[in-house]
Amino acid sequence: AFHPYLPPGVKVAVQAAVPSFHGEPEAHGAMLERLRQWNRDLRPEPWFDAVTLHFYPRLNEVVGRGAAEDPISPHIARRNLRVLLGRVDEGTDVALREVARCVPGKELWITEWNPAGAEGAGKANRAETTTPAMMLQLVTRMTLAFLRHPQVTIVQFFSIRFKPDDPKCMFLSGAGGYHPVPVAVALRWLNEAANGGA
Repeated sequence: AFHPYLPPGVKVAVQAAVPSFHGEPEAHGAMLERLRQWNRDLRPEPWFDAVTLHFYPRLNEVVGRGAAEDPISPHIARRNLRVLLGRVDEGTDVALREVARCVPGKELWITEWNPAGAEGAGKANRAETTTPAMMLQLVTRMTLAFLRHPQVTIVQFFSIRFKPDDPKCMFLSGAGGYHPVPVAVALRWLNEAANGGA
């Protein structure tokens, strides 16, 4: 709903980019430059209330091309966790401050986010780049980064899946029904703390 003639009370949002989240300031390339220009052109127009953003750290952007395909070993897992923690913490802060400066007075809605660091979601035979314990840390750290910014009023994790054969499944079947993986427990706890059970 991006039309300026919506009924009163309906909130309207425009999409912003997060180029600093996907590439270092000195990174070049036509796509990154287009994203930077998109944000430079953002203005707090009266016909919209909020700006939406998507946050997905990608190992190939943070570490270098091919990093997401490295087979998991203790060394690679430590590397992935270290670089992803930095990106979801400080990188999130930088990107949110950049967008907030462009649109003062507007809400920021994180309508999609997931810190898994994966590339090519949905491709067959992709190795996982993070373990459940790593995801618990990453999700918690990224949520706390969002909470540091009062302009952020909506945060929607993507995605909560129930397919048991999916490596991104958030609930596993077992005795007595479905049981949450660590990330689902963290998301529930953070939601209840922030929203009072809503």
